[in-house]
Amino acid sequence: RRLVQWRVNVGWYAVALLAPVAGWVTVAYANVLLGAAPPDPAQLAGWSSIFTATLIFLVNPLTGAWEEPGWRGYALPLLLRRHSALVGSVVLGLMWTLWHVPMFVAGLIPWWDAALVFALTFVFTAIYLRTAGSVPIAFLLHAAFNGAGGFFISLFAGDDRVRMYWLAAVLCAVVALVAIVVSPDRWGRAPGGRYRTMAPDEVPRA
Repeated sequence: RRLVQWRVNVGWYAVALLAPVAGWVTVAYANVLLGAAPPDPAQLAGWSSIFTATLIFLVNPLTGAWEEPGWRGYALPLLLRRHSALVGSVVLGLMWTLWHVPMFVAGLIPWWDAALVFALTFVFTAIYLRTAGSVPIAFLLHAAFNGAGGFFISLFAGDDRVRMYWLAAVLCAVVALVAIVVSPDRWGRAPGGRYRTMAPDEVPRA
């Protein structure tokens, strides 16, 4: 049912597709402010590759975006039956990070990406809660995040590239913290301060 839950406010489609690009632009700009070598115009001219990469993530079932039926379609709803959204996100974040260990070991992605994956889990949960558990939105968000990330990370090298991962993790943590502070009830916290169990069908709608 969640896999076909596409009837959400159209604004969330815009958020899923455009917010990752805005986020990576912010991270790249902050990286340059912190001393990274600015990308040259020739590199920036290839910005349209973001759309191609995002499309590939959407249509190729071997890419990361296709993990979403498992993570946000099955695992997160199951966790929310017994835990608050905050605790469930911690558990899911650890699971999602461990899922990437074979790729870390193989050198396909760097080890410091683990911090980004963990922090990003909370951003996904925040949007999940605001869209009543829509997997298509999570799917689009994952594809757009990877598509934009591949472009912006490639603009830097060495320590500058490493800093990109850490800055992205910090940005995700800040976004998640704001979401939790602004809407604590959506994260399963009752008015009295105790966590309450939130079944999938009880998730507030936007």
